[in-house]
Amino acid sequence: ATTSASTGNNKMNGLIYGLSTELETWITRNYFAAGEFSKKIGNLSKSSGTPSSSSTGQNTTTLKIAGGYKYLPMGFFYGPQVNIYGGYAKYSYLLDTSSTDGFGENAFSGIMLGIGGNIPLKKGIRIFASGEIMPFATFTDTSNVFGSKKSISSMALEVGGQYFWSPMIKIIGAFEIINNSAKFSGTNSELNYSDTSIKLGGAFTF
Repeated sequence: ATTSASTGNNKMNGLIYGLSTELETWITRNYFAAGEFSKKIGNLSKSSGTPSSSSTGQNTTTLKIAGGYKYLPMGFFYGPQVNIYGGYAKYSYLLDTSSTDGFGENAFSGIMLGIGGNIPLKKGIRIFASGEIMPFATFTDTSNVFGSKKSISSMALEVGGQYFWSPMIKIIGAFEIINNSAKFSGTNSELNYSDTSIKLGGAFTF
């Protein structure tokens, strides 16, 4: 978490841990709907700057609801796939409130657009990648720490692999980067959240 606030340019780093649940429903072989909910908690410590407090708790919630089109280049469902989708996304952040450091409770939300794809490497193993943006994101400042917003950006990138443990169970590993930032007029002029995550889990198909 990085801010440009009345106490200067402050950067807080730390490890946070959480759980994520994702659901994908195939309406037809080409059209799908998907949703994601995740929750992360942890503590951040001062990395640079002169914040009034050397540490802060962080609680992060992510919600996504989307639908899209699955393009099959080879016409075969279990061959390469390209997903084009859109929907709604919301990233909520809760840090120990400090108006001088630029920390508090806030959220980035709006229409989300994404593209992704996956391809089989060999029998039972697939790799995948996706990218998402919120082109018209809104910023909600519940703690009233910031002034009028000037610009907002939001993006997410993910790459990973899947191993089919059985026809119905997959083991999944992924690397994800999420970046949400905003600029404002006023003393607290900039806010940036950058999450770099390693995700491990499984998927059940029925």
